[in-house]
Amino acid sequence: MEVKKCPNCGAEIPEDREYCEQCEEQLKQTVGTSKREEMNQNSDLAETVVSQDEAIDEVAVQAEMEQEVTDNKETLLNQGKKKINRAIVISAIGWIVLIIIGVTMKGQQDSRYKVLKERYESINTQLSDERERASDLQTKVNDLQAKLDELENGASTQLVEIKNAYENGEWQNVIDLAGKLHEKYNGSEEDKEAQEMAKNSQSKLDEAAAAKAAEEAQGYETGITYDQLARTPDDFKGKKVKFTGKVVQVIEGSGSIQIRLAVNDNYDTILFGQYDSSIVGSRVLEDDHITIYGTSAGTISYQSTMGGTITIPGVSIEKIDQ
Repeated sequence: MEVKKCPNCGAEIPEDREYCEQCEEQLKQTVGTSKREEMNQNSDLAETVVSQDEAIDEVAVQAEMEQEVTDNKETLLNQGKKKINRAIVISAIGWIVLIIIGVTMKGQQDSRYKVLKERYESINTQLSDERERASDLQTKVNDLQAKLDELENGASTQLVEIKNAYENGEWQNVIDLAGKLHEKYNGSEEDKEAQEMAKNSQSKLDEAAAAKAAEEAQGYETGITYDQLARTPDDFKGKKVKFTGKVVQVIEGSGSIQIRLAVNDNYDTILFGQYDSSIVGSRVLEDDHITIYGTSAGTISYQSTMGGTITIPGVSIEKIDQ
């Protein structure tokens, strides 16, 4: 019979016994403990086996996943290569299209440039023609303007103007206008007639200058009488005169003084005189006997106290002897 030792006290006991006579109580506990340990060991073993199986399964799964990853990588790599190749092809096609478009546009631009250049040359030619035509038209306009000026300001027209000036006694104007006509129409019939009038005008000017010189040399001693001024005042207007007489009235204004003078103390020969107060050293009063020197001013009219109009010779007095 096989025996076994009690794990608690070391006594030998038969194999089939479950307790020790020496330490029965303890044997049961020990046996229980041993059984539990054995069960635990069996459980651990089972767990270990399970863990190993799980590990094997996990390794298998991992291997399968790695294989799948590898397959996926290869698939992705192949797909990536295909995409790259496709992108390269598309890019190449794009560049080819761009080159074709560029070449086409270059050709179109060259063609358009050629068309524009031809249009420019055509327009430039037309512009040159228009400029030449405009120059011709301007020449014609100038010719027509010259003819118009001739009609408006020609010799005949200028001669009419000279005649009008001659009739109005504008002697210097006649000479000037005749000179202008002579410059442009020398030798024409109009020029000959104009020069004749200019010659006569110069004679008139010479006569007037001589008369003025004689008058200035004569001074106020012209010999013009009161009767001449009263009867034909316009013939002596502006001429120098000298009269002596009695002052019958003085009208003083601001700077200007008016008097009535009885020539030679005759109240039937009254003349009107006006002068600036600065020409005398003292005031002129009524009943003064004075001598006046001045220029005939024609006639002066005024209302009398009876309501009638009185017209007498007028003199612009330039000098007074008191």
